[in-house]
Amino acid sequence: MAMNILGNLLLLFLVFLVIPQNIFAHGIGQSYTLPIPLTFYLGGSAAVVLISFIIISLFVRPYQSEKSNGTKLLSKIPSFIGDFIRVLSIFLLLLVITTGLFGNQQPDRNFSPNFFWAFFVIFFVISSALINGIWKIISPINLIVSAIEKIRHGGVNLNINYPEKLNYWPAAVFYFIFIWFELISGLSSQPRILSLLVITYIVFQIWLVIIFGKKHLEKFEFLSVFANLLGNISVLEIEKRKIYFKNPLKKLNSNAVSNFSLVIFIILTLTGVAFDSFAESPAFFSILRFLNLENLNFSLVRTLTLLLMIIPYLFLYTFFTYISNKFSKDEKPFLFAAKIFSISLLPISVAYFVAHFFPLLLFQGQVLIALISDPFGIGWNLYQTAGYKINLKIMGVATIWYLQIGLIVIGHILAVLISHLLALNTYKNEKGAILSQYPITLLMVIYTIFSLWLLSQPIVISPS
Repeated sequence: MAMNILGNLLLLFLVFLVIPQNIFAHGIGQSYTLPIPLTFYLGGSAAVVLISFIIISLFVRPYQSEKSNGTKLLSKIPSFIGDFIRVLSIFLLLLVITTGLFGNQQPDRNFSPNFFWAFFVIFFVISSALINGIWKIISPINLIVSAIEKIRHGGVNLNINYPEKLNYWPAAVFYFIFIWFELISGLSSQPRILSLLVITYIVFQIWLVIIFGKKHLEKFEFLSVFANLLGNISVLEIEKRKIYFKNPLKKLNSNAVSNFSLVIFIILTLTGVAFDSFAESPAFFSILRFLNLENLNFSLVRTLTLLLMIIPYLFLYTFFTYISNKFSKDEKPFLFAAKIFSISLLPISVAYFVAHFFPLLLFQGQVLIALISDPFGIGWNLYQTAGYKINLKIMGVATIWYLQIGLIVIGHILAVLISHLLALNTYKNEKGAILSQYPITLLMVIYTIFSLWLLSQPIVISPS
């Protein structure tokens, strides 16, 4: 009965999307008229994900977790490279802070907001998803804490016990605040405000380290938590100045997500990017008009929308995980299953993040070419690039759209594969494990359709 209802809901959703429409790639300012109805793209992408599940269920067998470090690619990273990366990390942090505080306060003429939003954020996600351990090396907070420890000969810890009940909730709260600041506050492009918040965040995190110790940094510092989660699907690992290749499909384990607060964190990574697409689309403003909410404070409406968007993502994931667990013929405690399979959402999060922000890096990121010569926006031309203008023809909108489709589909196929492997290694009954993936695959199909629909929505700067 439940599956029939879900099928009908999915059918209604597809019918809603039948009408052909334009797409508006994120941050480009150019529309692209699809040569065929949007439904064809959505249906085709969903079909590819479904077919991938059939192939995976037929040919992918259980695996043995790989406990070794993997294949060594580099026996020792030269110390001067590590030192250079650390110095560069601190230099860029200081540049972001000083240009934001003392430079030209016009966002397009200041290095700080352009580097932070158009380069650092997407670089952080991609690098953490590719190389496990890279953030520990370049994290300014880690570097500052390490410097303090050396100065104080081993420690700044007050030896206060971290409240275990908090788990990763502080990191989830900080991540929500980060999303709110970026997408809702209206202040994220203001150089001085951004710099002051960066300083405040770093000082606050160092204060927490002093209270609870450095080991708890990975529970309350959201970038460290995010990086550690992404490390579960990375292909490279850095450990003790050595670089290893490690098959991410062979390092999946049931301990990757140790607390339900991490499940919420992963859901937030999906929700934040989805909100960015949805809250700038005509559909959002149409809903506001329909509900007669146009006269309410716009920031308040957007904040409530962000909070509400967490609910369907969390509900869909927990509901389908619950059904999946029932189908397995080897039912586990629900929270246990919810934690295990949440790792399968990470490829979706990374794929959608890159697909959504790639145009921002591609076009807005070009501003950095000019700003490296004039980071303070005061008329310098250090490297003779200050006059560089954004080239909007560097890549066509159609090409970007097809790249976005490919990224979304690949992300969901990887999610299906990871979920399948986790099921095989979690449930004793192999047939039951495969059966358990029917509901999960339906979830992935829904996520695929909804993600591509969001990416296809025209972006509107303000309500009309």
